[in-house]
Amino acid sequence: MKVCVFGAGYVGLVTAACMVEMGNSVFCVDIDAARIAGLQSGHLPIHEPGLAEMVLRNAQANRLHFTTDAASAVVYGTIVFTAVGTPAAQDGSADLAHVLAAAATIGGHMLECKFIVNKSTVPVGTAERVRLAAADALRRRTALLPFAVVSNLEFLKEARPSSSRRGRRCAAGRDGVAPVPQPRLRAAAQVDAHAGAVRRPQPVRAAGGGYVGVRVPGHRAGQHRPVACGRR
Repeated sequence: MKVCVFGAGYVGLVTAACMVEMGNSVFCVDIDAARIAGLQSGHLPIHEPGLAEMVLRNAQANRLHFTTDAASAVVYGTIVFTAVGTPAAQDGSADLAHVLAAAATIGGHMLECKFIVNKSTVPVGTAERVRLAAADALRRRTALLPFAVVSNLEFLKEARPSSSRRGRRCAAGRDGVAPVPQPRLRAAAQVDAHAGAVRRPQPVRAAGGGYVGVRVPGHRAGQHRPVACGRR
């Protein structure tokens, strides 16, 4: 299956590497020309255990490609993952500018049915905004093409590729526009899969992040408890 991934950062690069390991052919696109040039020459911008070997082996085998040409990448991929950054805005909310720009780019260049899979960390309700951004781009082209929006937010264990390929569970939601093809996207992962409406995975991801936010500081605090050495 042909896959396109928007974003060559922690989530995007891991997603691209894991998708190609599962037997798909992948184009990974990023607006950072220096990052793409580095990846094309075999230099990864991040370090995660096992990632470099996966990326280099599949790039040399011509199964994994890196580009700044978003138009060509969109045309290539049947499934398009958006794994772009969502930095905090001044008011503390997630800045969705990159997510919505990616959706508009997809709508602006797609020539057939596409499945837009959001893996960026976003608030509940973002899928509808993604759908509207892609639909507006299609409307400006006067193009009547079907597409589906899927929420499959990533929650990696230290962004390790192994946690994406062999996760504990998978929660995905989609709108009702078109059935999402399943073969080979999760075939290599033995996971507890949960499917539902497009909004469902977003609170699941938020709850997981909240749990870790409470557990990790508590665990670290427990490691530094004062020890009584005697009585006075």
